[in-house]
Amino acid sequence: MENNPTDLEAYSSLTIEVANRFGNSVLKEYWDPVIHEAFTNQGSPHYFFLKKYYDYNSLTSSEINKRMEKLLVKTKELFKIDGITAADHFHMGLVKIHPWSDANGRVARLGLNLLLIKSGYPAIAFTSNEHYTSAINAFNSGDKTAFKNYIQEEICHATRIYSNPEFREGKPFEELVEKCKITSCEKEFDKLRKYFGVSD
Repeated sequence: MENNPTDLEAYSSLTIEVANRFGNSVLKEYWDPVIHEAFTNQGSPHYFFLKKYYDYNSLTSSEINKRMEKLLVKTKELFKIDGITAADHFHMGLVKIHPWSDANGRVARLGLNLLLIKSGYPAIAFTSNEHYTSAINAFNSGDKTAFKNYIQEEICHATRIYSNPEFREGKPFEELVEKCKITSCEKEFDKLRKYFGVSD
């Protein structure tokens, strides 16, 4: 946002409105009504800026608790079958529920990596924010395999790099990961499954 004058202007406008209505406060309860109005009234001047940068839901605490419980139960069921599918389901489910005002993405990524590690896969590094957000956007636009494919590709990157002598010799990370694409990942998965004793 710091390099986008239009977004900086929109953010400034939003903070001015909050300050005009509630005083110069950063308290969440003062921001929430303005954000809620923007998302429930798409005619708000702040709607498009907030939609770009802010994940929002109007769920009550009890609805969030129910959805979180359902998410965790389903994730546990999927984990018994396939760790990557469980990681995909947990990440995208948590991001959609958006239970906290902050750190939802970080918790989703940590949970995803925990599920991968417990399944015998390496953690993924999320080195490209553009690649990560593209997969999320594709999933949200209807491609329900997009984020799972992203996880598979990142596991492939990780396994290739960790065992690649060029990496140990100092070849740049970015150059090495470009060599690995989804179509060649299955062999890497098979090696990992055998190494860690994970059955299909």
